[in-house]
Amino acid sequence: MRSRNLVIFAVSSYLFFLLLLLPASHLFTLFSPPASVLKLSGISGSVWSGSVDKVTIKNYSLDSLAWSLNPLLLLAGNIGLDLQSRFAGQSLNTELDYSLFSKKVLLKQLNSNINASELQKQLKLPFGELVGTIQLDIDRLEIKPGQLPDVSGQLSWKQAQIKLYSTISMGHISLIIASADNGELSGQLSNSGGEVSISGDIKVNANKSYNLNIKLKPRSNASKDLLNILSLVAPRKINAEHIIQRSGRLSELGF
Repeated sequence: MRSRNLVIFAVSSYLFFLLLLLPASHLFTLFSPPASVLKLSGISGSVWSGSVDKVTIKNYSLDSLAWSLNPLLLLAGNIGLDLQSRFAGQSLNTELDYSLFSKKVLLKQLNSNINASELQKQLKLPFGELVGTIQLDIDRLEIKPGQLPDVSGQLSWKQAQIKLYSTISMGHISLIIASADNGELSGQLSNSGGEVSISGDIKVNANKSYNLNIKLKPRSNASKDLLNILSLVAPRKINAEHIIQRSGRLSELGF
């Protein structure tokens, strides 16, 4: 019996390290989803450590994606990767843990600093020209099939400006994102400085319906262009605050 166990261990170990040394291009050829969902180009290295020149997910792309595999997590049925990439011209780093059993994807310490104008090009946002730096600090992002993501982190837009006929300053904008035990996802919006005071929240329920409430109050240094925009996008006012209230389904927004 002992000899049999040793043989099984030896064969398993051989297959395990053979898998790690398998060229990454061969593995992606076997398991890659349709090109309409995910497209990879310039694959090199092995399963253990490799890189992809470009990853296209629907209409978005990552450049110079590199990974290193944590082999110990495979023993627990998980794929653990340290990922480094570039998005919108800036570095993007995270740790990924994928469960082979539950199909759960967990991203930890997802961090990047992205130029607002480059992000605008990626997302194809038509409204004016965005200026400033968007800082992404996500402590935890857990994605489960058919459910809202479990998120904890913060998005910050530093030195936020919008260039229209003139430049409108909105100071430093912060969005703190957190998930509740009941599956609800919430975000708290605020800012400091700039020509307008911004405060509000967004809540997304487990059934993927959302409620958005934002208050915009012009400061004493608000330009005429800003006042005109506020009257256009948020004509309803309460005590000098322009009110934006929206509700609906995430599917209506393309999510």
